[in-house]
Amino acid sequence: MLTLLIAFGVGSALAALCAIYRDVRFVVPNSYQSAMASLPEAELDRLGATRAAIEIAPLASLVPEPKPGDTSPITADEIAVVTGTSRV
Repeated sequence: MLTLLIAFGVGSALAALCAIYRDVRFVVPNSYQSAMASLPEAELDRLGATRAAIEIAPLASLVPEPKPGDTSPITADEIAVVTGTSRV
């Protein structure tokens, strides 16, 4: 699970906004061992936030969403393998 944490003023503590936030985007390099997360600055402005962070639960996994036209989408069996006993 990922939780978006935001602050509403200089020096203020981070507070959990929600467990799932659709505007957070992830870019994963070919290594699949790290990811970069981003949130549009305009969204921070809309929320009135001064900064943001993401809290990631232990053993969380990023799984790509299927895209129209994908000739080889990830299957439920593949997800089970990489999130189970074959986790790196």
